[in-house]
Amino acid sequence: MYNIYLIKTNINIKANTFLNVNILAEDLSDATSRASYLKYNGEELKKHIVSVELIVSNVVRDTWNVNDLNPD
Repeated sequence: MYNIYLIKTNINIKANTFLNVNILAEDLSDATSRASYLKYNGEELKKHIVSVELIVSNVVRDTWNVNDLNPD
């Protein structure tokens, strides 16, 4: 199962508005690792990550149509 994590950064977008990113990952370290490689204006986020919070747990990564699961 996967979880959705909220990655908070100190990158100021507008007045008192900071860049936040949602990441689908298996655990906290996976989410932090994935977010660190993202770029904003050509700069990697890893220097700007302030906190990582779990917002949704046990998410199914792939979903299917009923016909895909039972074609008959």
